[in-house]
Amino acid sequence: MKTTDCIRRLIDYTHGFRGRIALGSMAGILSVCASLCFIAVCKRLVDIATHHADGSLLLFMVLMPVCILCQIGLSGFGGRISSLNTVSLTNAIRHNLFGRLMNSMLTAKESIHSGDMINRMEGDTKAVTDTLCSTLPNTIITLFQLSAAFCFLLALQPKLAFVLLCIMPIAILSSKIYLKRMRELTRRIRTLDSDIQTHTQEHLQHRILLRSMECVSRSVALLSNLQCNLQRETMHRTDFSLFSRTMIRIGFATGYTAAFFWGIMGLQSGAVTFGMMTAFLQLVAQIQRPVVDLSQHLPTFVQTLTSVERLEELNDT
Repeated sequence: MKTTDCIRRLIDYTHGFRGRIALGSMAGILSVCASLCFIAVCKRLVDIATHHADGSLLLFMVLMPVCILCQIGLSGFGGRISSLNTVSLTNAIRHNLFGRLMNSMLTAKESIHSGDMINRMEGDTKAVTDTLCSTLPNTIITLFQLSAAFCFLLALQPKLAFVLLCIMPIAILSSKIYLKRMRELTRRIRTLDSDIQTHTQEHLQHRILLRSMECVSRSVALLSNLQCNLQRETMHRTDFSLFSRTMIRIGFATGYTAAFFWGIMGLQSGAVTFGMMTAFLQLVAQIQRPVVDLSQHLPTFVQTLTSVERLEELNDT
């Protein structure tokens, strides 16, 4: 299947659950707003304490725990909604597939082994629902956090904001190659995983016949070979993903160091207050962490496209 067809089918799976997925995303967005309010309150508190701003110290000391409690409450609510959506959507997809497969057995030729069917209904369905109910809302939340934190930093120090913006997008330029390679590796891993389950189910079902023919050792050796191949492909994908993430984090460490030195120079010249310095360091983390999160969501999204493709093959049976 083409990538666009997989994405279209992935969106179709959300039918009947879009409102609840949106509710979970909204809870995360409000939690981000509470965290940015916390940064603003911290900045004002430090500036009031160091006599760089006017205001009631007691008022902002009360506002700080309010922001923290809002973050905790909204985060917990979003997590509960995500868990409920995952279970409900998983049950719905598996129920639909099971009904279609049971009705198709009498007329359709079984081109897919029953062990592979179970593997797809379990593993690939879980990959799809985790992406739709967890990864997708988290991606929306991180994009909002990135945009809001950048605008906040832009209001405080435009030059620093654009310096960070220029440092970050190095890995994005190679995303097309990265996506293609990750999808190829994921497809091989999922195929090997299905082969292992098929081999295990089939040979356990005929274990008495295999023992009578003295083929048990060969059966075990074949399983070991499949498992070694799966381990090799999994580690290959892990190494590829770790290298990409490491390069991104090096760029972000450079950005954090630049922000820290920028603040130190501003403190020395008097252009930056202690409260602004505190806000700088927190906002840099608020900008960089979403991009790291997005880089971690990318492999999950690629794996999900492969799972959608495998589920559609099962559905076509």
